[in-house]
Amino acid sequence: MPAERALAASALFGLRTRAEQAKNLSAEMKRCVIGIQPDALVPTYRRMLESVLTRDEIAQAEDIYGSELGPKIVRLGIAMYYQRAGKAPPDGEVTFTASENAVMDRFAATAAGDKLFKQALLDSGEPRKMLDARIGELLTQCRDTAASAPSSR
Repeated sequence: MPAERALAASALFGLRTRAEQAKNLSAEMKRCVIGIQPDALVPTYRRMLESVLTRDEIAQAEDIYGSELGPKIVRLGIAMYYQRAGKAPPDGEVTFTASENAVMDRFAATAAGDKLFKQALLDSGEPRKMLDARIGELLTQCRDTAASAPSSR
């Protein structure tokens, strides 16, 4: 469960950030999107992981994301999001100690690490379609909620 929770938190960060910066969204819509919790994406990420990883590989991913290094990996993903947008991460650059780098290197050398980090299999194909569909459902729910809010009538 730690892997899909970590991945969901990272994905939601990007979604929330885009909502906060959007100029054409109502305040109600922004509130709804920002309020989406990782639990809303955890089952989707579970299915995504199961679609690209074996049971043993899922266990490998759970081990690293469930370790004390897991939250730092999430922070790294968030920092990379900011860097791609040409901005400085709010929590500063994420750095790893030599021992943390060794753990990351060992994970990257596993089948799960190869599929998740090097091949980025969750970012394309069927897994990406699963995520896009779930995010679409959540945004529709937010649109419906925003449309029925008293201030939008």
